[in-house]
Amino acid sequence: MVGAIVDTSWTRYRKGALTRARLADAPGVVETMEGPVPYESGWFICLGVLGESWPLPPWNFEGPKAVFARVSDPDAQGYAGYRKTTEVEAQQQHEEFSTTLLEGAVIHGRPGDWLVREGSLTWIVAADVFAASYETV
Repeated sequence: MVGAIVDTSWTRYRKGALTRARLADAPGVVETMEGPVPYESGWFICLGVLGESWPLPPWNFEGPKAVFARVSDPDAQGYAGYRKTTEVEAQQQHEEFSTTLLEGAVIHGRPGDWLVREGSLTWIVAADVFAASYETV
């Protein structure tokens, strides 16, 4: 049974770790640590500090709503380095939990994982990835 998300206090964080990302040339599905997430051609496939991967829509990287800034050119596999430019709020969960992504995919967290939000968007970050990627503001 998946537990309800307990809305205790949220803490502000900044993602200090670099995200590597490349454009997808065809639609597909990324098997994230939290479950399968579909993506479209033109989305970005991201790689994190512990080798985790996830897809993001292009507006995260381009245009007036971009929350990532490119800091390095693409490598041989087409991945460029990006730095997240906005702060997020997060809270560690103590039971299994789930959240629905903007595109409708449902992802699942384990006890100790983090529920992260930015505006109306929410996602899950595994405990070890969060510890290696985020710092308190």
